[in-house]
Amino acid sequence: MIGISDLEYLCAEVRQIARKAGAFLCDERQKFDQERVEEKSAHNYVSYVDKESERRLIEQLSTLLPGAGFIAEEGSGSLTDEEYCWVIDPLDGTTNYSQGLPIFTVSIGLQCKGETVLGVVYAPYLNELYEACKGKGAMLNGRSIHVSGKNDTQESVVSTGFPIDKDRNPDNNLDNLARIL
Repeated sequence: MIGISDLEYLCAEVRQIARKAGAFLCDERQKFDQERVEEKSAHNYVSYVDKESERRLIEQLSTLLPGAGFIAEEGSGSLTDEEYCWVIDPLDGTTNYSQGLPIFTVSIGLQCKGETVLGVVYAPYLNELYEACKGKGAMLNGRSIHVSGKNDTQESVVSTGFPIDKDRNPDNNLDNLARIL
C-alpha cells in the first residue's frame, strides 16, 4: 500500500490535474455547442466536453500511477483486478454546465483494494478545491474543514441534490429529505 507521504504527493499532483481539467471546462464553456449534448438516459446527459475531459484525465492519471485501473463516468475506464483504481467524473454537473450554470465540478478519487484513500473535487467557477487524503483529514483551498458543530436543524442549512433516476428509483434521498424537514 502507498504510504502517507506518497498519498500526499499524489494528492498534490491530482490537485494540479483537477485544476487543469477545470480550466479546460471553463475555456470550452465559452464556445459550448448545445447541439453536441447526448441524452444517455432520462435526465442523464453527456457532452463532447465530458468525453474530452475524461480522456485527458485518464491520460494524466495513468502517467501519475501506472497500472492503476479506472472507473470513469463516461465509460472509457477499465478495471479488472488492479490494486489501485481511479474513480473519476470529468464533468460532474453536465446539465448545469450545458445550461450555463456555473455549478459543476471535476471529481477524482483513488481507491486501494476498494477503500477510498484520496479524493479531490474542484469547482472551477468558484475556485474551490476540496481534498481529502487518508489519515490527513479534509481541506478546502488548503485550509482544514470539518462538519458543523450545530446539533439543531433549526440552526442549520440543509442542502441536497437529486439523483438522475429519482423519478423511477425508490432508493433515493427524497424520503431522507422529508424526514429531515
